[in-house]
Amino acid sequence: YGGQEHLDAPPAELLLAQTEDYVEYSRHGTVIKGQERAVACSKYEEDVKIHNHTHIWGSYWKDGRWGYKCCHSFVKYSYCTGEAGKEIVNSEECVINDVTGEESVKKPQTLMEMHQEKLKEEKKKKKKKKKKHRKSSSDSDDEEKKHDKLKKALNAEEARLLHVKEIMQIDERKRPYNIIYETREPTEEEMEAYRMKRQRPDDPMASFLGQ
Repeated sequence: YGGQEHLDAPPAELLLAQTEDYVEYSRHGTVIKGQERAVACSKYEEDVKIHNHTHIWGSYWKDGRWGYKCCHSFVKYSYCTGEAGKEIVNSEECVINDVTGEESVKKPQTLMEMHQEKLKEEKKKKKKKKKKHRKSSSDSDDEEKKHDKLKKALNAEEARLLHVKEIMQIDERKRPYNIIYETREPTEEEMEAYRMKRQRPDDPMASFLGQ
C-alpha cells in the first residue's frame, strides 16, 4: 500500500534528542548560553476564552463597565449570546432612553387641572398669611407684656431710690437696720430698670436726670 518511507525513519529517541539549537553548559550542568528562558509578561493567564466567547473578558467597555466584545455582556462568567445579545442590549438602551424622554416632556394640562393648581396655590398663600398674622399678633402681645413689666420695674426702682435717699438723710445712729432682703434672682426688666436709673458721675448729662 505504500508508506515505506515512514518505516525507514530513525527511532523516536533520536528524533526527540536531536536539535540544531546551540547550547553551552558549564561543568556543573547549568546552561551558560543558547537557551535563555522566556520572560513572563504577567502572572495571569492571557487570551483565555471561556463559555464559548470569541473575545476575552475586558475587550468591551461602556459606561464604566467591562464586558465581552462578542456579545456585549457585562457578566464575566456568562455564556456568549453572540449578535442576539448585542441586539437585546441595544433594544434595552433604546427603551430606557424613550422612558426618560417621556418623563422629561410634560403632558399638556387641561383647564380644570390649571384651575385646581391655582386654587391650591391660593390656599397655600392664605395659610402663610394666617401664620404670619398669628406670629405678628403674638409678637405684639409679647412686646406689650414686656413693656408693662418694664414700666412696673421702673416704678419699683424709683421707689427704691427714694427710700435710699430718705435713709441717707437720717443720722447714722438713727438709721434702721434692714435685715429683711430678697434672695431671688433679678428679672431682665429689673436689670434694665436699674441700668436706666443708675447715675454715672462721668456722664455729662447726669445733672439733667431729675428734671
